[in-house]
Amino acid sequence: MAILPLETSFHKFKGIPVLCRAFLGIIFSERHENLRFLEIPARADHTRLSRGFACKLAKRGEHPKESKYVAVPYCWDSFKEPESDTNNRSFRPSPTVKVEENGAPRDPKCPADVLIRAISFAIVHDVSLIWIYQECVDQTDPIDVENHLQCNHVIFCQAKFKVGLLSFKITDQKQVHGLIHIRLAHALSNGHSNVLSSWGVDGILADVRYVTRLLRAISRDRWFTRTWVFQERYSANIDMCLMLPASNDVLNNYQPSFGYDPIGTDFPVSVEEISFVAIVWRHHFTDPELDQQLEVDIAMKDSMHESLSSLHDAAQLISGPIFMGAPLDIVWDFRQMSNGSTAELVHVRNYAVYRTFLGIENCDNRVFSDRLTILSNLMDFEWRLPKTHSYGYSFALVLLVVQNEYYPTILVRGNKSEQQFFSSPVSAVDLIINAFNLKKLIAQGDKGSECGLDNMFCALADISADIQEKINRHENFEDVLNELGEDRVASLFDLILEHIHRVSIVPLSSTIVELLGGIVGAEHIDDIGLDHSHGEAIVRFPVIDVISHGHERTFPFAR
Repeated sequence: MAILPLETSFHKFKGIPVLCRAFLGIIFSERHENLRFLEIPARADHTRLSRGFACKLAKRGEHPKESKYVAVPYCWDSFKEPESDTNNRSFRPSPTVKVEENGAPRDPKCPADVLIRAISFAIVHDVSLIWIYQECVDQTDPIDVENHLQCNHVIFCQAKFKVGLLSFKITDQKQVHGLIHIRLAHALSNGHSNVLSSWGVDGILADVRYVTRLLRAISRDRWFTRTWVFQERYSANIDMCLMLPASNDVLNNYQPSFGYDPIGTDFPVSVEEISFVAIVWRHHFTDPELDQQLEVDIAMKDSMHESLSSLHDAAQLISGPIFMGAPLDIVWDFRQMSNGSTAELVHVRNYAVYRTFLGIENCDNRVFSDRLTILSNLMDFEWRLPKTHSYGYSFALVLLVVQNEYYPTILVRGNKSEQQFFSSPVSAVDLIINAFNLKKLIAQGDKGSECGLDNMFCALADISADIQEKINRHENFEDVLNELGEDRVASLFDLILEHIHRVSIVPLSSTIVELLGGIVGAEHIDDIGLDHSHGEAIVRFPVIDVISHGHERTFPFAR
């Protein structure tokens, strides 16, 4: 796929061509810190909701900076037609629920069943506020809709509870037992070796295989194919709770076991428990008694290892945005080193643009502006494309990743008329920072950076003759700034160099998948330690030669 230079409609911001710069912390903070919520009346009883219920839509600003609420992602299309139980046509009671808005009751804008299930969860967890997109965003106000789309990921990230309402039906007790065994795997520890040993490796292997089949069946729910749900799952991290509706037959005959109870008419299952279920079972086999049973039967040991790998793969179908295909051994190592601390997940969870792009591509949303918005949200892009742009999907993707500096760049000397499409001017401070970075590399023995430092000094000489002397004299960047003084430093930040610009390296012969495939999150365990890792497919392309003071030279990479 060739990327052709086009005429742009970019506006100027301090001389720098920009797309649509969305400062999330400023423009949208009012939206995600002053949300409207559905309020549940005090002393509500979730066991009686089917008899009729009413909640109130609060006004914006009534709950400023609130995070103790339930955010509810669900598949809209899954609730268009009433569900029916093949055994007794009343799969679930048809509840009567009203929403009080501006003092008057009305029918809910979201399906009543969605609201009832969300309310049941909120009451059980002692939460009085619920955020549902269809109810809490003014669908008649395009500005309100657009602003919430741009910060939807923040709304789900900051919510104390995230509840995914699935349509997959629990229709027999064995499925419930499978969910219980997921929880038991986490509840049991090495201190329960007698219990685990009594099951025997044969029983555990059968259990692992059944849970694997159950998770695969759950993952086929349409909920997992929705693009906006993908964003909400990604933003929720491992804190999502999935709610699986059960038939009346299952609910009427279920005997609570191991403290596992339904919530209203749903059986809950934690995404965190699903994510680590294979790892936890693998850990159980470090127990001496179970390990001895496996050592006696090598064929059984191999079968168990293969089955645990299959279970892990099935679990990732459900928790996919969290680990993005991380293999069993990597997640095992993470669990061992961090004790499962969610704060350490950034090192395993791959924030790569490529994997996020593939996750979005696997969903069924054909509105590519939605896809671009979701990708921008999940990658926390500071630079955004305006909704009115007329670029094609592939070209818009390249624009986004280039403007957000996911590609390597070089400094090039040239006139404005020579600037390429994927380029922008630099400030005097950019050159000073680059010079100090090159000084450090030279001090560490990188003689190849000496030419680059000469180039920096040549460019800085056009600005001031004394800056090179200050850089050579000081070891720390801050010392140079202190000597220059506050006023002069401010002027250097504002000084945009028209004759030097930063150019992104975009191979014209690569496909979108190839272009995005080499980008790795800076904090991810796959990062090999470079300042920015861009993959062989990008960095193998030659650096552009430039003309500096009549001599052919090459500027180094600059960020």
